[in-house]
Amino acid sequence: MKYTIEDLIKNLHLRRKLFPCNLNNYPMEFKDSFEVFIDALISAQKSINTIKAYYFDLKTFFDYIVLNYNGIEYLSDIRPINLTRFYTYLETEKKNSHKSIIRKKMVLDLFFKYLIEQGIILERQNPIIKEEVIKSKIKNKKTTPVYLEKDEIKKFFNCIKKETNNFYKLRNLSIFSLMLYSGLRVSEIVNINLNDLDYAIKHEILSIIGKGNKERKIPLIKEELLQGSLKYLYDYYKERIKIKAQTNALFISSKKYRITTRGIQMLVKKYSKSANLNKDITPHKLRHTFATHLIKNGADIRRVQELLGHSSISTTQIYTHIKIEDLKNTLKEYKLDLKNII
Repeated sequence: MKYTIEDLIKNLHLRRKLFPCNLNNYPMEFKDSFEVFIDALISAQKSINTIKAYYFDLKTFFDYIVLNYNGIEYLSDIRPINLTRFYTYLETEKKNSHKSIIRKKMVLDLFFKYLIEQGIILERQNPIIKEEVIKSKIKNKKTTPVYLEKDEIKKFFNCIKKETNNFYKLRNLSIFSLMLYSGLRVSEIVNINLNDLDYAIKHEILSIIGKGNKERKIPLIKEELLQGSLKYLYDYYKERIKIKAQTNALFISSKKYRITTRGIQMLVKKYSKSANLNKDITPHKLRHTFATHLIKNGADIRRVQELLGHSSISTTQIYTHIKIEDLKNTLKEYKLDLKNII
């Protein structure tokens, strides 16, 4: 079942069910602080995906502390060395990526700062030191984003076209052409409803609730829907409105429920393998593909960031003057022309 942040705010029982913090093997102070932090994220109306990611990152840390340090029963007992060993454990035993470890560091930093702000611990009890004495070499490690070249996109879509069920073939062609056309996150794709596309067809604008529950508008140009890069999306839409389902979701599973992010991840894995792509392709790599081809074709990087929905206090100020017409023109002029590829 699909839950919203409003469901969690209203229903305490549901909140405890989805994010259980009162774990038997945790010291009482761990349980209380864990629950306070998760409640704060919910009250701040962070997205379900963000809360879920923070929850599991924090749980991984507490599980490690409880398993390896029997003498630690209070947050004030946690020392910087415990954190250092936790990060080593993530890298050597859990095989976490550099990006995943950085995210866990950020979550722990936010967690302890929040506890200090609320007066639960004192600032001097914060185990996260302001500056590391020994700098990690991995910090300077830069990786080139993985993306698909045009011939690889063609191979990927050719594998989808081999599907025998026409409805689900159209659905999958629609999902991935929309991701490559717009750069939407997989979580944003699964949350699109029929009425969202109804509006987009009439007004050429798809409204998306993205990361942090922020709304942004993606241009869906009519000629692209009727005979261009999004032709499969329009064909799928005409078939989807004929299907009776227990959900208003645009993209549905074989059981007529809203398709899940996991479902799309499995499809990407399936078609990447069938196409013999020697790359680790995920839905997020399709987002990289969208951005990379726009920039390679000369698009303004600030407008690309606006289309991707990247935002912070500083970057949002830069984007305030960019209008929807500018974004439409950017897509018209610099988009990856899927029509001639797929």
